[in-house]
Amino acid sequence: MKDAGEIKGGLQTRLMQLLGVSERTVRIYKQLSEQLTGREKQHLMRGKLPFVQARAIAAERNQKAAMLPDFEKAESKKDKNLPANNGK
Repeated sequence: MKDAGEIKGGLQTRLMQLLGVSERTVRIYKQLSEQLTGREKQHLMRGKLPFVQARAIAAERNQKAAMLPDFEKAESKKDKNLPANNGK
């Protein structure tokens, strides 16, 4: 799990304890870390990108990423159901 960059179970619990924050806070910062670009992270740290806006950007990208596999499956099924183009 750690190799894939996932924070779950024991590691998440340890982070919560170490940082003295809630599970929700750990999840929020994980999402920011995964979804924001390096430049956006720099702007966030320097106060040029409001935290609320950074969360909205990350949440939107996370939602799109979650939908992508289903979209790709649907597209591949749709293509298989189309009749072959015989040049007509």
